[in-house]
Amino acid sequence: RRSDYAGYSNSADTVRRITLDPRLLFDGRDAVNTADGPSYVPYSVNAGGTAGYGLAARENDTVYYLNPADGYRIWSMKNDGSQAVRVTKDKAKFITVCEGWLYYCAPAAGLHFYKCRTDGSERTLLYKTSMSAFTVVGDLIYMETVSSSQRLHVLKTDGTGYTRISDQKVMSPFYYRGALYSCAVRHSKQLYAAYPNSDGEGYTYKKTGNLRATSIVIYNDTVYYANSADSDRLYAADIDGGNARKIADITVAADDLAEILVLRMLSNRLMKRIHKNYRFIVTFNAGLILLGVGGIL
Repeated sequence: RRSDYAGYSNSADTVRRITLDPRLLFDGRDAVNTADGPSYVPYSVNAGGTAGYGLAARENDTVYYLNPADGYRIWSMKNDGSQAVRVTKDKAKFITVCEGWLYYCAPAAGLHFYKCRTDGSERTLLYKTSMSAFTVVGDLIYMETVSSSQRLHVLKTDGTGYTRISDQKVMSPFYYRGALYSCAVRHSKQLYAAYPNSDGEGYTYKKTGNLRATSIVIYNDTVYYANSADSDRLYAADIDGGNARKIADITVAADDLAEILVLRMLSNRLMKRIHKNYRFIVTFNAGLILLGVGGIL
């Protein structure tokens, strides 16, 4: 997670920067995230998550986004909003950018997976599979596929090596520091971490304590999760599953934890408005008092 990401508001045919907070990209409905490094994907507030809307992604001084005024085709613009141009003719659903390549799913092609250069050239079909989410990590792509009932697969960025790494349905997969975390649906939503084997063949799954979750976000070695054992209330725990504690007596009803950041953003805006109104009232009343003392009123 870096400190120089920009946030943008996607509205009609415009994209407007609204915050420099790396956790917030907002299109009026759902908060999403973006990044410019290989260990990150655009996902609702998740630095490493593999699901979500993927409305925008940033690399260096350029933002790539799905333009609703152009059928959700991929456009690019500079950080200041200038030089907005169409990048692809394809309509896209999820996008991310990594080392000069754009990765996206094309709904018109059955959500098949494509990549192209950031100028739209070298368009390449990577794999014909219907996927719901993905993340790019170095030269590997971790994906959650619809065609195999939400099983996890891995694919090389050149389109080869398509391999299943999970034999069961999972929820809220999240890549963090060399491991892919996910909630196993058939095991009471137990949180597991998948580590690649040292010989490069297969993955070893380890339980993360006794955490049971429906959605997760991992940040700064802390797992934030909707606890399925407590009506999906918001909890936090150490990365090894220890020190689990409730941090909010609220139920997380959304598909992911993006709404927590939306709530935080709205709360911050509300507090700014309250402070602004307070300063105006104090200044206005002080002015009235001074005018009264001076005999003007």
